[in-house]
Amino acid sequence: MDLAIAKNISRPAISQAADVLVNKGLLTRTQSTEDRRFVELKLTDSGNALLDALFKETRTWIKELISDLTNEELDTVAKAMEVLKKTLYKDK
Repeated sequence: MDLAIAKNISRPAISQAADVLVNKGLLTRTQSTEDRRFVELKLTDSGNALLDALFKETRTWIKELISDLTNEELDTVAKAMEVLKKTLYKDK
């Protein structure tokens, strides 16, 4: 399961999470006709709308959080984020 590997989460946990999202109408699950081991997961329109709303809310929260930082502090944060990015994704 590519998603489990990519997110470093167990296959049962991904499957359980997918079940919840399918039941809530946020995700569809389609079994491959060519390979039974392959399942396509796709966000529904409702799932996409929810994800967009969450991202917008998160961006607003972050903007508010950093609004009082000086340019120098913002530069330091940006550099630190680059270091974290390199560290977290060095094996990918």
